[in-house]
This record gives sequence, structure tokens and C-alpha cells, in this order.
Amino acid sequence: MLLHPAVGWFAATGALVVWHIPSIFMLGLQSQTWHGIEQASFLATGFLFWWPVIEPSRNNSKWPESSILLYLFLATLPCDILSGFLVFCDRVVYPVLLSSAHSVGLSALEDQQCAGALMWTCVTVVYLIAGGVFTARLVSPDLLSPHRSEDLAVPQFDSRPIAVRNTDPHRIEAI
Repeated sequence: MLLHPAVGWFAATGALVVWHIPSIFMLGLQSQTWHGIEQASFLATGFLFWWPVIEPSRNNSKWPESSILLYLFLATLPCDILSGFLVFCDRVVYPVLLSSAHSVGLSALEDQQCAGALMWTCVTVVYLIAGGVFTARLVSPDLLSPHRSEDLAVPQFDSRPIAVRNTDPHRIEAI
């Protein structure tokens, strides 16, 4: 049950959304303990999320393997929404950005927009790569099979000699 794709999806989405609520985001920045809890929750929910993608054959659900592509697509949506909000928002969402030093010469709003764009791009690329690998595995199972070298071996045929008796021009009989 814990390794079911829906559990992984909701857990990862929940962690992403909850830790980006401004007051909880600030909690993670102000306390080492809470920051550790934040990182541990991302790691744990990340394992739950990626397990059905890495080991779909061991998944106990009744979902077809091809549904993992939909799973990956749906996983991009919460991050896309959050990233889009951070990129296109006209105000700084996290007040800590207002007081931090900006050594790169960006304003707090520009820093937030760059962070959102980076998050948006990186997550999309990761899911596209995972989707591409999974699609290749679905389309050509032998291509990524762990037993590929065995699959390429020349098959051995039982080649018993066959005697042919030709008694009629329209009939050939194997003995």
C-alpha cells in the first residue's frame, strides 16, 4: 500500500506544497531541526514517488505500466503551478528574500523569479528524461532488459535429419 503510485504522488505533492507555504518555509530557514525535517520529508516522499517509476514491475497495484507516463506528467503539475506562481507573481512571496544580501545584483523579486524559473526548468527536464527512458523501455523491452546479452544469443535448433519420400509428384512425405 505504501508503494502505491497514488500514495507516492500525494506524499510528494503534499511535501512540495506544504514546505512552500511562506510561514512553513520560514520555519525551515530559521531552525536547523525544522530544516532537517524538511529535507527528510523531501527525501522520504521522493523515494515513495520514484519507486513506481524505477521498479514498476514490483508495484503491487493493478495499474498498467504505461500509466507511469501519466503519473510523471501529473507530477509536473504541482511544481509547474508553484513555479509559475513564483515566476509571474508581482510581489515577493518569502519575506526573508527582502532582507537577504543579493550579491549577484538581483532584486528580491528577480531572485524569486529566477528561483521559480530554475525550479520549473529543472523539474521539467528530470520528468522528461524519466518519461523518455520509461517510454523506451515500454516500446522496446529488449533494449533495456537486464538479460539483453542472453537475448542476443544465437538460438539452438533441434536439427534432426529428415528423410523425404517422393512417391507422388503432388505429394511429399517426411519420414
